[in-house]
Amino acid sequence: MCEYFIETEDRLKNHTFADSIKNFILSFEDEELKKYLSFLYLHMPYADIANVDKEVILDYAKLGVNLRNTRCKDLDEDIFLNYVLFHRIGSEKIVANRTFFYELVKEMLGESETENVLKLNYFCGKNVTYRTTDIRTLDPITVYESSFGRCGEESIFAVSVFRAAGIPARQIYVPLWAHCDDNHAWVEVFVDNDWHYLGACEPEEILDKGWFDDASARAMIVKNILYGNIKKEAKDYLGLNAGLYEINQTKRYADTKHIKIYLYAGDKILSNFDFNICLMNFSMFSPIIKAKTDVYGEYETDIGIGDVFLSMYIDKNYIIPLNLKDKNSFYIDIYDFEPEYNKYKEIFINVPQASTRNRKKSPKKRESEYKIKEFPNGKVREKAVSEGMEKLWDILSEKDKRDISIEVLRDCFDSKNIYNVNGEIYLNYIQNPRVYFEHLTVCRHFFRDKFTDIESLLDFIKGIGLTREKPITGAMGVYETRISNALSVKIFAVNVLRSMGIASKLVNADVYVYENGEFRLLSELSKILDTLKYIDSCCIKEEVTNTEMSKLHIEGDLSGFGESFSISKYDSFENNLISLDKSSIKENMELPAGEYVLATQNRLPNGNICAKYNILNLESDTENEVKLEYMQADINDMLSTFILPRELEDRLNISDNSDEIRLIMWMEEEEEPSQHIANDLLLKDELLKNMKFDLIFTNEFENKDSAINELLEKSLYNDIHTNFGEDLQEAFGRSTFVNHETLPIVALCKGNRAVYAFSGYQVGSGNLIEKISNLIKEK
Repeated sequence: MCEYFIETEDRLKNHTFADSIKNFILSFEDEELKKYLSFLYLHMPYADIANVDKEVILDYAKLGVNLRNTRCKDLDEDIFLNYVLFHRIGSEKIVANRTFFYELVKEMLGESETENVLKLNYFCGKNVTYRTTDIRTLDPITVYESSFGRCGEESIFAVSVFRAAGIPARQIYVPLWAHCDDNHAWVEVFVDNDWHYLGACEPEEILDKGWFDDASARAMIVKNILYGNIKKEAKDYLGLNAGLYEINQTKRYADTKHIKIYLYAGDKILSNFDFNICLMNFSMFSPIIKAKTDVYGEYETDIGIGDVFLSMYIDKNYIIPLNLKDKNSFYIDIYDFEPEYNKYKEIFINVPQASTRNRKKSPKKRESEYKIKEFPNGKVREKAVSEGMEKLWDILSEKDKRDISIEVLRDCFDSKNIYNVNGEIYLNYIQNPRVYFEHLTVCRHFFRDKFTDIESLLDFIKGIGLTREKPITGAMGVYETRISNALSVKIFAVNVLRSMGIASKLVNADVYVYENGEFRLLSELSKILDTLKYIDSCCIKEEVTNTEMSKLHIEGDLSGFGESFSISKYDSFENNLISLDKSSIKENMELPAGEYVLATQNRLPNGNICAKYNILNLESDTENEVKLEYMQADINDMLSTFILPRELEDRLNISDNSDEIRLIMWMEEEEEPSQHIANDLLLKDELLKNMKFDLIFTNEFENKDSAINELLEKSLYNDIHTNFGEDLQEAFGRSTFVNHETLPIVALCKGNRAVYAFSGYQVGSGNLIEKISNLIKEK
């Protein structure tokens, strides 16, 4: 028997499903098939063991045998196992998709692997386009049938197609950009004995080109997740993030430096110590690297050149700024950074400078018509409405409506209501199948027969073993295996509570139950979770959750939460700061006592940030007040003066002495970055009413992009300009010092001068355009 089977037996020796998995593998005669099944079960997350049917895993192993003996017979075995065979790519729901996609694309494959990749990405772009959605990741078949997804879903779909064709592929992602508030994911493929990148579902005529070329050159960290054998990639190992290997790919995209960090607490070396390397993004200190020191208290890595922060918790929150520009080694005594509670600190954050290192010209794209498909879950919608579940259907997210089953809806619809709560509470917090961003399955009726009250639920949870792995285990998987991460336990608890007819919800990573007309923290659950043991080897600082409550009054405009300000708290299960939920942010809040980090940001056009942060210490049974404060930027940091090309002035009828403010946008229909800026502007009522919009197209305007069409419909002053040509496009980009090959090119102009310009998409650009237009009006 192969070594993978022996290791799998050892891994699962105490697992509920150990015997059934072992017998399943041994039921096949084909030794190669046994090997691949063993490899998959050895390296898959515990959540997949609990959630995914064995026949689904068999689909990956069977096609793996086929590909290994045909298209992949000369491929390095580790690359084949990790990047062709393996079933999981990111956080998607696992379904049997390999054979499905193989049958769709097998006739397209020829001798040249590079040409195969280009053709397959045209296939991907024809079938799936970008659309903003929530963070739950649909399975690749549903993405294909829906015909749209966010960048994470597009990249997982594309990787699934490439792997089904026997082409090694992986999802590459920047968890957070330094220069704007967003992240991004794309694809790398292994052809001609090397890795090459491409934009998922964004076909080009060459490899190693994407609209994100300039952005990736400014990245602080670029990485991929590895589930399998790490031996050949150990030199680029970043760390273990929620049980997953992370591999550093930054040097291939951006200028980097090698840094070493030495951590001490007074005279004590912080050996084998978990901490986070963070950026400020969406106004919050968010981790880009989950780091761990060695026995000597040292951690080293390659990273982009900008400012970062170390975030850690040892009885209190430590936030330690690092300027990476002038130093490579950092000796840090954390006691030099003791937090000063309830007091703002002001910081100026430098981000990596703009770079042209990744720019390259590409031949003109082939013609490719995007397929608009019918709603993929119409039969379920019809059944739900016909069975009286219209209100339940209506509260579902747009994404849930695309893949929810009628069985899940039926399972939740006839829920009990033991306290006779009002209809709104009953619908949203008892009948509602959605708790967080888990993949929905039938479970409520089953739990109704297994649990009688809150005490029986808490007694069950006491027997669960925790894992630090990130994928969410479904509620039935938690019940059957008693192994999951802490978040999955909380989602399981809410499902059980709702099955008993008790209104409940998950807010700010805590479970609340509805009693006596209001929601209260289920503090009993929090205390039990603190006592549970971890079954994996991840090291974590044990911290007992505070279940006493405190009050906080916030003075200021709260509408900017998640963009211009944030409030976060340390979560011992995640071992980092996590943001409070937007729905919980109010002028007067009641929160579990403890430390919270309030941060505000004012991001400049070049990406740098003027920021403040305040570590709040909310003691039990106290009333606390805080005012939102922002570090202000000089107006000169916000504005530029670039003269537009003469030909562009003439074709837009801009006179030399004009002071009119207008927004010039060189757009591209059905392309993700142009759709982004259109969607951003649609949220800005004042701009739609008062701003002059000039939409320019290199060739014809075909009226086929719904976001651009809606922008034209809702803006009062706009002109469409067509057939301006590539030469003028280049002149426009060069005159405003942005990448002329990356559309859209956007310039906010006063007369014939561009005062602010960018190319590609920058998150929050609608806010920035509105802010700068107000500034230049005043000037």
